[in-house]
Amino acid sequence: GSGGLTRLAYFPIGEGGDLGGGAAAVDTATGNVFFTNSHANTVSVVSGATNKVIGTINAGESPYGAAADPTTRRVYIGNQISRNVTIIQDTFVP
Repeated sequence: GSGGLTRLAYFPIGEGGDLGGGAAAVDTATGNVFFTNSHANTVSVVSGATNKVIGTINAGESPYGAAADPTTRRVYIGNQISRNVTIIQDTFVP
């Protein structure tokens, strides 16, 4: 791969729209990665262990920013249009 990088997986997630989503947050306690899908109003959860989508969660309107707290295993999603925050408890087993 280019610069020592190798593609391990390639798969679809929810639609990001013109802005392409906006964020990815990693819960380092589980290795799960949370991707915002702004147009679909969802968050896709990808297992870092298997590189597969393990869940899709409804969020507010136009989820964009994301941050994870590995101590509480919570992921915070900022929703642009609905002007609120979606909090996700990461209970997915790696």
